[in-house]
Amino acid sequence: TPGALQLLSASRSSGMKTSGNGSIIFPLVAKLVLPGASSHLVLRSVNPTFYFYFNPNDEAVSDFGQEHSASAQSPDAFALVSLKQKNDTRELEMGRASAYNGSLVSFRKGLSLKSSVAFQTASKGDGIFKVTTGPLRPGEYAFVFVGGDETARVYDFTVAPTAEATR
Repeated sequence: TPGALQLLSASRSSGMKTSGNGSIIFPLVAKLVLPGASSHLVLRSVNPTFYFYFNPNDEAVSDFGQEHSASAQSPDAFALVSLKQKNDTRELEMGRASAYNGSLVSFRKGLSLKSSVAFQTASKGDGIFKVTTGPLRPGEYAFVFVGGDETARVYDFTVAPTAEATR
């Protein structure tokens, strides 16, 4: 039903893959790969609203991103990103390195800024946050948190084309 809350659960990745040879022309690119051409959660609005619920009394908030932790302090610890569809998978760039003549020229660890999507948060009190975005193009998206040990938690969803998207 329209307007009904739906749970956005963490997805498991298929792992990481790399491409390129590390040169300036063909940099070494690390990508997180999610199975399936699309998410199980399909949204029919280009202007979705999300609610994040955190336990403000959880003492483990400082270790969020670790395997045993299940909490964070705010949605601002996450990035909203667009995923690239490739065959039966979806990919997210997680790092890039290139070298010239045996010397490291550039190195970037973490999510690509090109895939980032802006969002706004509003605290509703008691660990509840309302998260909104501008209009999203139809496609694949995810809220991603990368922990200190470089593990990523990915909460993916699909924005389906609708009559609302063509206005």
